[in-house]
Amino acid sequence: MQSIYVFKPPKTEKFTNTWIYYRVASVDGEEPAGTLYAPIEICRVTWPTFKDMPPATNTPGITGLESAYEHQCRFLREQWAVEHEESVFIGFLQ
Repeated sequence: MQSIYVFKPPKTEKFTNTWIYYRVASVDGEEPAGTLYAPIEICRVTWPTFKDMPPATNTPGITGLESAYEHQCRFLREQWAVEHEESVFIGFLQ
């Protein structure tokens, strides 16, 4: 299952062309998706079709139960200047 989020940059919140849509999903690595140590994949997606905008990137380092959120937030901040805490969850894709 993939979670879809939208981030509206604070200074340009009213301009929909500045919004960043992205998905977060646990994927199979050495461990099955959704389990301890399975990587988390993050990818920007298009609106309204939610098609991937390559490249999809796996979070770096070991993804544990407590570190997954931290890795995800750091990646989003460093790569796209997205603050995950300020993003809005808009739904799931299967």
